[in-house]
Amino acid sequence: MKKRFTLIMLILGLLTLVACSSKYDISNDKKILTVDDSYSINEKNTTSNSTNYKGDIELNGRLTLWEIDVLEKSELTVIYDIKNQKGQVRLALTDNKKYIRTIFKLKKGQTNDDNIKITLTPGKYFIKLVGDDTKFQAKTIKLDYSNKMMKTTHIDSIRDDDN
Repeated sequence: MKKRFTLIMLILGLLTLVACSSKYDISNDKKILTVDDSYSINEKNTTSNSTNYKGDIELNGRLTLWEIDVLEKSELTVIYDIKNQKGQVRLALTDNKKYIRTIFKLKKGQTNDDNIKITLTPGKYFIKLVGDDTKFQAKTIKLDYSNKMMKTTHIDSIRDDDN
């Protein structure tokens, strides 16, 4: 009887662990708006700095790439070339409070080579990479701006190669 109870508890524990650790909902804006990052990542041939990120990435979760401080109304252009091979991937701009704008969102097998111009009002913003068990190639994700009243900071905590 004791062995049966132990076996049942072990099976329930394993089922709970598998159910809680597998997927990340990239459409859940409320999770993306949270300040803290939560992710597992595997990167190959990856380079990143205060305006550029590229490489082969496997990601499950939410990772902040950049913090953007805007002192006066400014225009930001995000240039990207992405090929998604597995899962789903999303790049979003947020203020970590209530504003969120999707820059791109790709499902398995989709590619996107484009740019988007966004007018920002004064404040602090964040560019977040969100993945649902995704594997993708980022040929480039680049921030472009000419206004000196805007400053970007690379805050990817797993590397320390900020330029």
